[in-house]
Amino acid sequence: MTIRFIFIFFTIYAWVDLNNADVFACRDRMTDCHLVDFCDDFRDFRDYWCQKTCGCGKTKPVTQRPPVKTKPVTQRPPVKTKPFTQRPPVKTNAPPVVTSGPSNLKCGQSSVQTSRVIGGNTATPNSWPWQILMLHESFPSCGGAIIDAEWIVTAAHCVDRYRNRVSDYLIRVGEHDLKKREGTEQDYNVAKIIIHPNWKSHSIQNDIALIKLEKPIQFNQHVSPVCIPSTPISIGSECYITGWGKIEHPGRMHSILQQAKMPIVSNVICNAYNKPFTQIEIQASMVCAGHGGATTVSGCHGDSGGPLVCKNNQGTWFLHGAVSHGSGDCDAGKTYSVFSRISYYKNWLETKMKTN
Repeated sequence: MTIRFIFIFFTIYAWVDLNNADVFACRDRMTDCHLVDFCDDFRDFRDYWCQKTCGCGKTKPVTQRPPVKTKPVTQRPPVKTKPFTQRPPVKTNAPPVVTSGPSNLKCGQSSVQTSRVIGGNTATPNSWPWQILMLHESFPSCGGAIIDAEWIVTAAHCVDRYRNRVSDYLIRVGEHDLKKREGTEQDYNVAKIIIHPNWKSHSIQNDIALIKLEKPIQFNQHVSPVCIPSTPISIGSECYITGWGKIEHPGRMHSILQQAKMPIVSNVICNAYNKPFTQIEIQASMVCAGHGGATTVSGCHGDSGGPLVCKNNQGTWFLHGAVSHGSGDCDAGKTYSVFSRISYYKNWLETKMKTN
């Protein structure tokens, strides 16, 4: 009822005002403008009904809400920290690991110290880091020595028969016990076999060969090269032979790397002692070692191609021989062990490595 009354009143009041001369005067046409907030809530009517109250057609100025007073943000002072200092490396007794190609790599160094005594004794693991095991069709066959990241020295008679079937061969480095995988072994495929051009199987002359690997050996404290000598080894020098050759005849290759100390003897004495049994003339390209029957130490089948190494006064090991031949039954009482003299072939070795 109240709402209907207000509406009728508005209508009559409007008709009366529209007929007045001051219809457009700035004034309120309602007495209740102060009661009803037409200025904000009824904007469609305010310019006519409540002109005066609502500012004569002008909207009330919008007053902005006063800004909220806030405390200025103060940046937290930076946390003081001590400068980072790198932890010093842990000191170990192991020598630094070296890679396959550095020019400053030292040859002839063994990181494993061991007592080496006369006789065919088991070698300390990885004490001869240049020693390799040659496998033919997955079976152990010969030995050899690492002289470079990609090159192995061995005997020609080890690879002569299948020289054109390089895929039949595999070179294993870091080996010690053939019956165990000890984590130091690395296997490398063969890329090329180079046999000395004057190799003669009937007289066992120039019994030396080079094997090039498909990829460089990764050197470390277990695997590294031996040095190539420039001069022959002196007579009477104490050197070492290593390999998996059989330690008795008849018999099989030994499963663990063996080592033996052998003195160098003159070619004259060696020839006089050996020739009656072998019918082979000892050449300048050969070097002999052994005890002349005083011990059972000798190179035997399976040692072929393996290293004869001698240490100089500075403690560096040099490869002075590659196992070539001896008596057919490995009897040290019949012959000295005969090796290809590495210093004799130094120029040939270096030339082949540079050109292949």
